[in-house]
Amino acid sequence: MNLPYIHIWYYPQPCKTILLLRQDVDYVDQTGLKKLVNVTTRFKIRGTYFINISGEEEFDEEIGHLKLSEPTTPKRKEILLKVIKEGNEIANHGFWHWVFKDIKNNAQNIKRCRHDLYKLFGVRPKGFASPGGEWNENLSKAIEKNRLLYASNGLSDGGFPYYPYLNDRKTKTLEIPSYFLCDASLEQINSPESLKLLKDYYLNLIQENINNGKPIAIMGHPHLIGRLADIFYPSIFQQIKKLKIPVSTIGEFVYWWRKRENISIKIFYKKSDNQLEISSNTSGFLIQSIFRKRRHLFKIDKGKVKKLLLDKKQGKI
Repeated sequence: MNLPYIHIWYYPQPCKTILLLRQDVDYVDQTGLKKLVNVTTRFKIRGTYFINISGEEEFDEEIGHLKLSEPTTPKRKEILLKVIKEGNEIANHGFWHWVFKDIKNNAQNIKRCRHDLYKLFGVRPKGFASPGGEWNENLSKAIEKNRLLYASNGLSDGGFPYYPYLNDRKTKTLEIPSYFLCDASLEQINSPESLKLLKDYYLNLIQENINNGKPIAIMGHPHLIGRLADIFYPSIFQQIKKLKIPVSTIGEFVYWWRKRENISIKIFYKKSDNQLEISSNTSGFLIQSIFRKRRHLFKIDKGKVKKLLLDKKQGKI
């Protein structure tokens, strides 16, 4: 029997991919953040900024970690208020820029950052990104203990959201992968060769993910590529706009993905008419059919039956 593969589409709108711009604010580099916000505002690109409170990464070569006597982020909060004003999401990057070996200290590090972000900005962050991309089992347990909706811990190199397994148990925190190659991967980010390498990688990634449907989740740091934002990002953002790729904060995408998880569809094959009848108790989402190398998107509305003739072409996205 030749029947199409049917699945709920990855995005709430009829697009082939989306841009998720992630920025890890290891410390508040005011020059980098100002340039970055100016460029993203000009191109109407919103992103998710993971904020570290201590700012110790700025001095790690001088004093190491866990030794800064006073956090630097509260004193430099004005630029972060502008980040928030422009519609960006603020998320948790720990009080200390450090991943501990035990649950207690990891949980406290997350909790302390959450408290300070609320005190400074009045926001309750729903997501967490591990400092330095480090990860261990006790960090995963600490994230769950803090009841965060999502994490972006570098567990995989791009792809769709998923729930990691820990000791044969599916965790409760949705992992949002971003691509490994970023400004922190390069020894000299300000060299023309490094800029070209990273820019070409991102531009190629845009085209690849249009073809495979995966989110374009790219990561940067305001104290690195942010300082060159005015010469690095415009061609990338221009391509995003030219191709009409929607932009989302990670938090917005997570809310959609969790809604998607709870959508159910019923499919009935009517052999006499060689058609599928598709229905759902939820409205406002899309399904994709893949049949004989043809891929099509269809909108599903609650209480209505979508009839899909298997020998008839439907509109493409």
